[in-house]
Amino acid sequence: MNISFFTTKNTLGSMVRGKDVATYLGGKYNPTKDFENDVRVYIKPNNLDHVRDCDYVDVSDGEGVVSLLKSRPQIKIIANSLYSFEYIKSQIPNEIFLIPQQHLNWEKEKRERIGIKTCGYIGRRSPDSLRIYGEIKEALNKIDINFITCYDFSGRDRQEAIDFYKSIDLLIVGIWRGDGPFKTPTKLINAASFGIPSIADSLPGYKEFEGFYVPFINTENMIKKVEKFKDEDYYNAFAEKISQKADEYHYSRIAELYKQLT
Repeated sequence: MNISFFTTKNTLGSMVRGKDVATYLGGKYNPTKDFENDVRVYIKPNNLDHVRDCDYVDVSDGEGVVSLLKSRPQIKIIANSLYSFEYIKSQIPNEIFLIPQQHLNWEKEKRERIGIKTCGYIGRRSPDSLRIYGEIKEALNKIDINFITCYDFSGRDRQEAIDFYKSIDLLIVGIWRGDGPFKTPTKLINAASFGIPSIADSLPGYKEFEGFYVPFINTENMIKKVEKFKDEDYYNAFAEKISQKADEYHYSRIAELYKQLT
């Protein structure tokens, strides 16, 4: 049986989650015909108007769609993190499957680096992100560490994101109060696939990646964690550990999990 993926959001996450998996499996991506008998997966849909009771909705990090699914218990759900899987399962009766988010580094490229020179963050621009990462940049500059952000990437080009990750030595994900169960470790996993360690707030949503990133509690503590990575042996050992873990999230392995739906 064939599988068709449908997305309404033209973002990098949706394309990696849908288009690229469809290509790997020989399935269809946003087909307009000949999909009536296919298994259908809708990725973060804006509404459920075209979703049948036998279809699958991949909620990914789309918290809003979960509230819609409460009134459609026959629709099946795909969660992309362990914590969101457990949370949704406790809230609504729909059948639910866990298919982790694959990383975007299919080629298993590595960051060529000489020491710890550049830290960075990739994500959406917002007043909060500008404030949080502005403060982090200022703190890191005081210890002669460059800090760069990637806010304005097109969201449609995988290579653009790859180039960013390859330009940093550490990923830093700032502290966001109020993050719910749909906060996933995708950025941490992406960085790990390049052998790049992450320093991040310890969140419940990062549950399955515990031990494979370094948590911090405030800016002063974050600086200490960055300084520790200047030890070459420590950095290399951590990079090797997370690289091996990231292999579990290679798209070839994740794509195979979709076969359980057919």
